[in-house]
Amino acid sequence: MKKYLYTLMLVLAAASVSGQNAVALIMGSVTDSAGNPVAGHSVTVTAAPAPGTAGIVVTHQLTTSSSGFYGDSLMLPGVVGTVVISTQNCNGATLSSTYSYSPNTGSVMTINCPFVLCTSGGGGGGGGTPLTCDALFVPDSNQVLPGLVHLVNACTPSYTGPAATTTTAYAWTFGDGGTATGAYPSHYYTASGTYYVCVTMVSATSNGYSCTDTFCDSITIDSAGFLVYKTQAGFTLQVIDASQLRTAEYPELRLHLLPNPAQRGTPITWASNASVEFAELTDLQGRVLRTGTSSLATEGLPAGLYFVRATTSWGPVSQRVVLAD
Repeated sequence: MKKYLYTLMLVLAAASVSGQNAVALIMGSVTDSAGNPVAGHSVTVTAAPAPGTAGIVVTHQLTTSSSGFYGDSLMLPGVVGTVVISTQNCNGATLSSTYSYSPNTGSVMTINCPFVLCTSGGGGGGGGTPLTCDALFVPDSNQVLPGLVHLVNACTPSYTGPAATTTTAYAWTFGDGGTATGAYPSHYYTASGTYYVCVTMVSATSNGYSCTDTFCDSITIDSAGFLVYKTQAGFTLQVIDASQLRTAEYPELRLHLLPNPAQRGTPITWASNASVEFAELTDLQGRVLRTGTSSLATEGLPAGLYFVRATTSWGPVSQRVVLAD
């Protein structure tokens, strides 16, 4: 707690010197209805400027400590807006509190937001398990580069029991004899064709519940290295007038990340048909983790799916990147 308070003091001092927007100091606790602290519980903090005002939405994902406390500090976007703090109850419902800020708030906004969770939840009807697994992956039809196909891991565990943490393990088969584990693996196919891909998820809670589910689907890659998207039923031919043509025609803006997938700790570089002025690496919540003008460092980042957003001479462009163990 002393270390957290010291960090908040440094943030306040930096804000005061730089003259930036107000700072929100956020703290709270998560307990069950019996008063016991809930450790490892997820709490979401979202700060958003009022509609029509300057600023972008900022989201932080926090986790309670062993004593059930959480804390954070953030620079508020804009001068008028709201801060929403939310978490999931043991029955799957969302608990949230909303706090407004304005120029009258001053340079510091202190928020204390405790949550009390229920201690018993729905059991799936007649004694069934409150933990269920729904395995699923979805091909990304918006393929940019030949030979690089993305599958979106959409597996979801659903838990409605007493407050607990949930962990999930994954096992993959790729239809050519290859296998892998983890939420975001990569696999190289030596030839085009149709392959039957399966993912098996196994979830477990800290209080003893578990579930498993498997999802399989075929994917087809053509000889050019592009995904044959099964739901594509056709295409539209649109006849237009010559006046609708642009006076300046530019080729499609492309950003090729190297390497992709990348091993954790390996710098990410890029090649583009436009001059890249600035790039940033973000997580799935849009939080900026790394920035650079010639490469992006990945040291200390967990394996998973990320995005590289680049500002180029032709405009902005983004591309997915996978960090693997």
